[in-house]
Amino acid sequence: MLCCRYVSQQRYSEAIDLLRDGAVSLLRAKQISSGADLGLLLINTLDKAGAPISDKNIGNCAYKTL
Repeated sequence: MLCCRYVSQQRYSEAIDLLRDGAVSLLRAKQISSGADLGLLLINTLDKAGAPISDKNIGNCAYKTL
């Protein structure tokens, strides 16, 4: 999985963007379980990256309906 490669290379920004975009795409396609799985990976990646609690990082985790 590409995001795992990014995390192992400590390219957290790319992994976070990939996971967020993938989760949103799956949720929009009503693939709730898969979208939730990517959301959990996103949260784990933010934790590994040592990302601070900020509006930007909270926004990465919040799914906004259209």
